[in-house]
Amino acid sequence: MVKIFNKYIFFKLSLVLSLLTAVCCQKAPINGHLDGRWQIMEIEHQEKVENVADSQFYYNFYLHVCNLSYYGGVLSEANFIYKDNLIYLDFPYVETPEGLYNLTKYGIYSNPVEFEVMYLDKKKLIMRNDESLITLRKF
Repeated sequence: MVKIFNKYIFFKLSLVLSLLTAVCCQKAPINGHLDGRWQIMEIEHQEKVENVADSQFYYNFYLHVCNLSYYGGVLSEANFIYKDNLIYLDFPYVETPEGLYNLTKYGIYSNPVEFEVMYLDKKKLIMRNDESLITLRKF
């Protein structure tokens, strides 16, 4: 009887510890709906609208890093801060004019860059600055 009781207690303790471990180790999104992969649908620059949905360019926001990627690879990484509906991006590895030119495919024309979040929900993001208005969808 004592062995059965000990096995029962051991089983319950093991179950509680596994549940606590599973819950404690989860990384929750710290940026709310912004965290995740966003596909660029449209970039408006100097009153010219570019539909770039077929190009498959992506912003990937996770924790404090933003990766600019395309289908099959990553273009560049940025440190970012999301606070008060503003996104600050700094690309420490973009040091050449060619590197900055590659960022223009993503609606970025300077480094560092700041965007105001105009609209954000689970499926759509619209952000703008003085140079561009970018519409994205959650991917």
